[in-house]
Amino acid sequence: MDYWMELGAPANKLVMGLPMYGQAFRLDKAEDNGLGAPARQKGQAGQFTRQAGFLAYYEICDGIKKDGWTVVQDPEGRIGPYAYKGNQWVSYDDAAMIKYKVRLFEVAIIEAVVTSKFLFPVGIHQEKGIRRRNDLGARSR
Repeated sequence: MDYWMELGAPANKLVMGLPMYGQAFRLDKAEDNGLGAPARQKGQAGQFTRQAGFLAYYEICDGIKKDGWTVVQDPEGRIGPYAYKGNQWVSYDDAAMIKYKVRLFEVAIIEAVVTSKFLFPVGIHQEKGIRRRNDLGARSR
């Protein structure tokens, strides 16, 4: 979000998405399964999504719980996990990463409100005849 705003995008035009799916790839070599491993093809289609290169979150969870996919977490928590089995590889956001992103968004909103023109001293907007609710929910007069 900061990147786009630094480039001039208005904050009120930006939308933060939280993916409930994963991008899936077919590894060139099953034994080379780390980040950046060559994968020039889309991963197998999911049982329900039926689209190569795309797995719904619940399909990923099933792969991990029922099919024994190996999950790899970033030790520094910078990115969501990825999982692999054989030559299939998928990156996704798990519950911990979603919570982390939501927390970042909450902090960004608080910073935007505290440091912007969203806070008005009561006297200024009253003098201009603008009626707003104050922090206590009472109507200003």
